[in-house]
Amino acid sequence: MIETKALYAAATLTAIAVIFYETLVLRVNPARRRYDVKSPATAGNVEFERILRTQQNTLEQLPAFLAGLWLAAIFGGAFFTWICGSIWLVARLVYVWLYARGLPRAYATIPAYIVIFVMNGFSLVIIALRMME
Repeated sequence: MIETKALYAAATLTAIAVIFYETLVLRVNPARRRYDVKSPATAGNVEFERILRTQQNTLEQLPAFLAGLWLAAIFGGAFFTWICGSIWLVARLVYVWLYARGLPRAYATIPAYIVIFVMNGFSLVIIALRMME
């Protein structure tokens, strides 16, 4: 049986993740103007490239995160969903902050990728175990 609280957790974290992503999208055009990078160019100023890269990297992770989040809600329960979803969001915020300051993105993105792997891997194990029942 799916916990109602787990679904609320996933829905809330989905909304927060999408709003967070949209704030990253909204940073790109002002950065284009500030650093004089004409569209469709994606290079030309290191500061602009960092802002664009944080938005693009978040977009790359978002589908796997959302799939894992909803699988966690279905198969892992509310607590697991809240913990994993919250860690991913904090990891993404830290990534944006660190990468904007010039730290290599690999160090900042690894925690978020680990959370995605844990959510999806855990769910896959639970699904396999339930199929064997």
